[in-house]
Amino acid sequence: MSNSNRHRVEKVEGRSRVVIVVSIVLALRIIGGFVEYPRFWSMDVLRYVDLPLALLACVAAAGFLLPSTEKLLRRVAAFVAGERSSAVFWCVVAVFGALCVLFPMRTFFYGDGGSYVPEIFKLGRDPGYFSELLWSIRSAPLAGVMVVLITRMLPHVLHALGLALPQTSVFPFHVLSILWLGVFAVGIRLLAKREERVTLLVLLLGSGASLHFFGYVELYLPVLVSLTLFFLAGLRALESGRKWPAVFLFLLACTAHVYTIALLPALLYVLLFNTRLFPPSLRTTRGVLWSSLGVFLAGIVVYFASGLWNQDGRIVMSAVSIPRPAGVQSYTLLSAAHLLDLINLPLLLAPVSTVFLLVVAARRRHAAEESSPAVHFLLLALISFGVFLAFANAVFGWARDWDLAAPLGVIISLLAYVVAGRMKPASPALPAGLALASLVFVAPWIVMNVSEESSTRRFERIIELDAENMYADYALSGFEALRKHYLHEADYANEMRVEKRMVERLGYAEHYRLLINSAGVLADTKSPRAASEYLWVLQRLLHQADGLQRKGLRGDYAITFARIDSLAAACAYQAYLRKAHGGLAETIEVLAARHGLATARDVLQGMEAFTAARYDDAQRLLSSGAAKGFETGKLAALQCGALLMLGRGADAEAKYREAVQKYPSEGELRFLMGYGYLTLGDRRGIALLKEAEGMNPTEDMRRQIAEILKQIK
Repeated sequence: MSNSNRHRVEKVEGRSRVVIVVSIVLALRIIGGFVEYPRFWSMDVLRYVDLPLALLACVAAAGFLLPSTEKLLRRVAAFVAGERSSAVFWCVVAVFGALCVLFPMRTFFYGDGGSYVPEIFKLGRDPGYFSELLWSIRSAPLAGVMVVLITRMLPHVLHALGLALPQTSVFPFHVLSILWLGVFAVGIRLLAKREERVTLLVLLLGSGASLHFFGYVELYLPVLVSLTLFFLAGLRALESGRKWPAVFLFLLACTAHVYTIALLPALLYVLLFNTRLFPPSLRTTRGVLWSSLGVFLAGIVVYFASGLWNQDGRIVMSAVSIPRPAGVQSYTLLSAAHLLDLINLPLLLAPVSTVFLLVVAARRRHAAEESSPAVHFLLLALISFGVFLAFANAVFGWARDWDLAAPLGVIISLLAYVVAGRMKPASPALPAGLALASLVFVAPWIVMNVSEESSTRRFERIIELDAENMYADYALSGFEALRKHYLHEADYANEMRVEKRMVERLGYAEHYRLLINSAGVLADTKSPRAASEYLWVLQRLLHQADGLQRKGLRGDYAITFARIDSLAAACAYQAYLRKAHGGLAETIEVLAARHGLATARDVLQGMEAFTAARYDDAQRLLSSGAAKGFETGKLAALQCGALLMLGRGADAEAKYREAVQKYPSEGELRFLMGYGYLTLGDRRGIALLKEAEGMNPTEDMRRQIAEILKQIK
């Protein structure tokens, strides 16, 4: 073939590969942005970013389809491999690092982020506090130790420098991100060839895993960086024979997270390569695939023979649904949701490289040319890590636990890079095209997550994916993180909406209490919706009581009849105080008649009777509520007042002494007792009113006290 024909073929081949790959990924992104199918969460980012940015992302991706792009990519590839490659490399690192500092993540939804932030807060307030969760000795000790040290030491360093303290509890993860970005950059600089450094850097930053550098609240960043450098060191070892850097980095990754052991086959490949112990079956791509299949089948046999397939473990996923009091775990090994999520993972973490490898696999004529020890090493890493992910018990579902799988994107990206570099006819523009296209497609993913509004909207959709497919406690952890976010933003309407969803999912007493408090906040704003929110709580309590009765139980995993009775009373009490109790009586009566849960009825009717000056009824009903375990300082004060009005002074004084012991800071006790005394002509009431006046009374009570004392004078 002449040089001109070879150049023409090379140009067509190189351009066609980039065009095919980018076209497919762009089409998937557009479909994910408009088609309402939540399980397609790997490609849904355009749904959540602003329209101008979505259009810009699509236009930038479409630019790779232009005929002139091939020439531009060749020039870029030549430039970044030239004499200025080192300067370009550090410029890319500096720009990316600046973006990480200027636009850090503010949310902490995924994984265990919602649990880590309160621990950091406690650690910052109490230097002697020990956080077993943050230390994470059993799973991720390296990151855990670093987070704890940063939390304890950074405020002192900033104070010594005269700088302001961090305004957010996630600051240790922001610092951790920058430190490990430095390790990441230095590692690539040392391990990659000069002419490949910039392309590899851009390609790896184009993985979805790069979101970890933006202050992602999890402990997976050190293992991600360590494994990335291990793969690079392994590739160099296959060429140079220097294996100790790969061994060191693998051991470092093991200290970063125990799941690194899943990549032991890749380490063994490097250690045994070019030795007498190297298996002949691993010298060809076909041999690697067959050997991996054999090991996989052996693992399947062990999985079923050992009984792991039907055990409820935190490490290995079960193949069957397992019921628990908190629900049924139907997100299982062979469930459609799990299998679809496994397909989503590579498309989220390395969409361009994944599609490229699929296109190459479909055009099998290049297979022999692409076979090499580097391909086999990465293929072995991909298979072993992929098998680990398939069997790992992602208790939150992979849409939430995607960060655990982040190294998968690195493996796929590096495999695509190696394959692209070995394809014939050679196209220098192909690796550069893959790297730049990856960066273009990862940008909306990062923008979506660093934006509080868009990341919140997407996470709320994500947690609903499997809220009914997993144990309720797992689902509730996501809702709780979302609730705290809305509370922090003073978005009480959305906070209440999430609290309702938490109650619907399981119905813990503590979530009812949160919802009752939120309804109180709403009532304090004089919102007409407050009464309907209190009614919703009561109706939901009735629903749970009906469910317990159908099962013939007095209580279950989440709640008991006694708790339902107390919560209904608290709801009625709070609603009456805020004059938002209209429409509640019917549901309260049903609770009493159908289930014998009459405390709410006694409390509500007792307060109404006191207001109507029916003191005999008030004292009887409020005493009944107290006997059933529901009493507050205000209700005790009403009982004291009712007894005084009934002429039972001795009983009133006895109740008052008892109540003061139980509610020493309740000013209304003094107010009602003092008012009752004065009504009966007993001037002892003056001292009690003055005492109440000094106990931070409400504005209404302060006004009443002032008027009464003025009349006496």
